[in-house]
Amino acid sequence: MDFYPDRLKVYLLISFLFIAYNVYGSKFYVSPEGNDANQGTFENPYKTIPKAISESIAGDTIFVLKGIYFVTSTIQISSSKNGTQENPFHLYAFPGDTVIIDFYKQTFGDRGISLRANYWHIKGLTVRNAGDNGLYIDGQNNTIEHCTFYGNDDSGLQISGGGAYNMIINCDSYNNADPDNEDADGFAAKLDIGPGNEFHGCRAWNNSDDGWDLYESDDSVVIADCWTFRNGYLPNESPSIGNGNGFKVGGNFIAANHYLKNCISFDNLKYNYHQNNNTGEITIDNSLAWNGEQRNYNFYLDEAGPNALTNNISFNGNSGDKFTNCNMTTNSWQSIDADESDFLSLDRKLAKDSRLLSGDLPANIFARLTVGSNLIDAGTDVGLPFTGPAPDLGPMETTIENPEYSLNLQVEGEGGIWIFPSGGIYEANQEVTLIAWHGENFSFEGWSGDVSETNDTILLFMDTDKSLTANFSEVNTEYKDSLRIEAEDMILNGFTFERISSASKGKVIRANSGSSFDHATYSFTGDEHYYRVKVRYLDQINGASTYRFYINADLISIWEGDEATGSTNLFVEKEMKNVMLKPDDIIKTEANQIGGEYGRVDCIDLVKSEYIPESSIQNNLTNRSNSLFQNYPNPAGSSTRIDFYLSKGSDIVLEVIDLHNKNKTTILKSWYAEGMHEYILDCSMFPSGVYCYRLITNDGFYLKKLIIR
Repeated sequence: MDFYPDRLKVYLLISFLFIAYNVYGSKFYVSPEGNDANQGTFENPYKTIPKAISESIAGDTIFVLKGIYFVTSTIQISSSKNGTQENPFHLYAFPGDTVIIDFYKQTFGDRGISLRANYWHIKGLTVRNAGDNGLYIDGQNNTIEHCTFYGNDDSGLQISGGGAYNMIINCDSYNNADPDNEDADGFAAKLDIGPGNEFHGCRAWNNSDDGWDLYESDDSVVIADCWTFRNGYLPNESPSIGNGNGFKVGGNFIAANHYLKNCISFDNLKYNYHQNNNTGEITIDNSLAWNGEQRNYNFYLDEAGPNALTNNISFNGNSGDKFTNCNMTTNSWQSIDADESDFLSLDRKLAKDSRLLSGDLPANIFARLTVGSNLIDAGTDVGLPFTGPAPDLGPMETTIENPEYSLNLQVEGEGGIWIFPSGGIYEANQEVTLIAWHGENFSFEGWSGDVSETNDTILLFMDTDKSLTANFSEVNTEYKDSLRIEAEDMILNGFTFERISSASKGKVIRANSGSSFDHATYSFTGDEHYYRVKVRYLDQINGASTYRFYINADLISIWEGDEATGSTNLFVEKEMKNVMLKPDDIIKTEANQIGGEYGRVDCIDLVKSEYIPESSIQNNLTNRSNSLFQNYPNPAGSSTRIDFYLSKGSDIVLEVIDLHNKNKTTILKSWYAEGMHEYILDCSMFPSGVYCYRLITNDGFYLKKLIIR
């Protein structure tokens, strides 16, 4: 074998794409800057997840926009909100957004999210600092995908109370510890569960009790492609007083026939795989264990089983493994002495490496077998995929007949990379498209490494391992094509001035009229253009005030001050993008005063946005090559405009690519003359999600990203 993948690091510093969503039914949006009095649209989102849940029905989707949501009470998803197999509920982080639900002031013993309903799909959320479980499930037929749980006062995710047929996919749970440092697991399916619960591609580490706890689980659980390590150790690496097992697969002499396959467990305080008085039949295939502080495998009951262990690896257990009443076939301890030299790397840092954009476990050299290891082709066929004459031992099957190559991507500066298809390991000669996305106030300079190119979109042929860096440089935009409207520049109606030393000019305007809104206006004198607008404001105590922003009589945005930021006495900014302004437009900002809390506005910054009207584009296209422009608006609603320029007449194809299903839809196919052209895309024909649109001409192809909400 001549390929083993290098470590994949894709540093996506802003707006990285990690997954595509296909969504039907109504859509609701939630934002930390929203208001529950809003309609829950993308432009006017709700503020809280419970409000969105209360308004949704089966088949609907709740998109949670980026930010930290400070919550003190349990988010309840009750059985009154049951979905169906045909029409499940969806609770998703918006594509590319980092969403953190922080229960930082929750009472000990109160859970973060309680899912008692059936047929919910929850994806992309991070839950931290809950007073008990981060997520507790006693419903059925739910899917929890690409979520993270950490810093909670009990198990990060727990299934109990008859919870059944729940799928936990590509989730991480770590640094969970109760006040006594004894009972918090990474994942738990215990204490009276129903059938059909499964874990796939999950990781658990540094939890005060076990990585996985199946105590008194009276039905079978499947755990596949999961990793667990350093459980029984706290985040500061000191030992806890918990059990400290990797996979604890039973308890209290209750029989349950669990199945583990392709799993990894190492460096846990006690046992890596622990029977824990389960009198049922446990099957473990193609799994790996090392450095169990007491044992790697601990199966000791005469009255249990028989258990079945096939194609597994064990080495460096502190005491000898125990295999009472176990049927064992082609395991390393039976015929091959395994050790660390059989692996490319067992570095714990690689086990915690970033997941792929798809949410899958990292594609690096962790736990992969070295060339010439006696563990290759040494196993028995148990029905899992393998190459060569026989399966390898352990969880990482090597590839010999079909060479694969790794793609190592990095970012310099603020920006990101979109990859299609996502992943870090590719078959020989597979095509991979990369698109570089620049961050705010940054520009893309070019690719370096194995490819030198200034085009932000490139096509690779994976004929060898490749390493590339997308380079971005900062653009100095401070006060370039910008205007700051100071408090003293505005005409006041109800507002009064108040001196605050940290304000832009040492004073702000303050609301005084109670729940009624005071307002301040300014007559715009700048260029007709699209602007990025930032309102700098302050709520000093509890963030109770409401703010509104208008252009003429049109309401652009409404939001509330945030308690968590207001209590810090620091100014915060509300940003609105692509706001059209013309000379003599009246800019109006409003705020109110609630319960002794005074809304305050410091200044309003206006900066010309990157979106340029078509007329301006046309005037700058002389002597330039073919161009495909970013659609507007993006994210798109019911429709969006796509502009492209041809330097000469050409046959063209315009197509939309579904990144999730990998389907292509041709939306335009014709001959077009030289010049600027416009196409209005009807987005109603596509479900919500992340797409690309591609222009193919006689001279090449051009690619842009499209989000449909």
